[in-house]
Amino acid sequence: MGGYSNKVFWLDRGHDFQCAPQQLCDDQVPVEMGSLLPARASQNGLPLDFRGSMDPVLKVQELTVCYRDGVGSPIAAVNDASFELAAGETVGILGESGCGKTSLALAVLGLLPQGAFIRRGAVLFRGTNLLALSERALQKIRGAEIALIHQDPSLALSPFLRVGEQITEILIAHRRISSRQAREESKEILAQVGFNPDGNIHQAYPHQLSGGQKQRVAIAQAMACGPGLVIADEPVASLDAVLQFEFINLLQSLQKRLNLALMLITHTPAILVSIAHRILVMYAGRIIEQGPAREILEAPLHPYTQGLLKCELDLLPQDAGSWPLASIPGEPPNPKALPMGCAFAPRCSDRMEVCEARAPAESHPEKSRDVWCFKYD
Repeated sequence: MGGYSNKVFWLDRGHDFQCAPQQLCDDQVPVEMGSLLPARASQNGLPLDFRGSMDPVLKVQELTVCYRDGVGSPIAAVNDASFELAAGETVGILGESGCGKTSLALAVLGLLPQGAFIRRGAVLFRGTNLLALSERALQKIRGAEIALIHQDPSLALSPFLRVGEQITEILIAHRRISSRQAREESKEILAQVGFNPDGNIHQAYPHQLSGGQKQRVAIAQAMACGPGLVIADEPVASLDAVLQFEFINLLQSLQKRLNLALMLITHTPAILVSIAHRILVMYAGRIIEQGPAREILEAPLHPYTQGLLKCELDLLPQDAGSWPLASIPGEPPNPKALPMGCAFAPRCSDRMEVCEARAPAESHPEKSRDVWCFKYD
């Protein structure tokens, strides 16, 4: 399908899986877009403040993740991260590439690569410290109680197995049900993410699917066992703008239906506009601002968060006209050579002398807001 990169493909009932651009075929059920398409930080575009259960499903406490590179001291990819996530709540993890978002997610899942280790901290899932569990115990939790949606769905899909078989295997592994029952349930799960249960999707191989279809199947895999926590790592980064917000709408619908705790990792603020209840902004491995999504997107406090939002065209005021798209000067710091003071100071137009002397402590300029910046000290 490489020659059709500008077209949208849907799964057909027949043997030819290529359909007309933008045309829905029998195996694809359209997802209602609602108000998600215009991703602007207006009062009507942001979700209401979270009013669900305040008992945390996930509680991360002072988590520090380090990597060994063979030379010198270990490098901290995540530094003293602390936050909570309740059932039915979405927390957006926002920041540039390399800020520590994925390392944070992999630490929660116990899937850090070779050479990485937890220096300190705790990851409590429903009261159990995952960092104290054996690999065998973690395997029983992953996929069943905690699920991951990859940025690249190909990482979650075997090219040698049909779509239905891949979901069936997950159900059998975690729920010990019969093959027949697993096959029937896999069809129901595929229907929940928008596929026609009577169509050919169950018998299709991953190479026969479009990128959007693969991502739907990856979401179906993640939801198969009814997890309490889903971690979505840049789940729509490879999709075009229309499909991005269709999938965000799908995640939001599934979350409400299953009362999921959702950790959504992204470098694009617009993705969080209609789904996030709270946002954590990361820079150089640290959380530098956190608070209700509405408040952060409408009135960011940290200069880095302000820069991120100014760089996002969809979040400019509607009367912006021909404003030039802003940019943050400079580059993120080398984690091997972080500055002595605030890591963002070399790129910050508001920097003061104290910013280069020492790292800022946590400030609470508003009841619901935390920010690590001397402007609010």
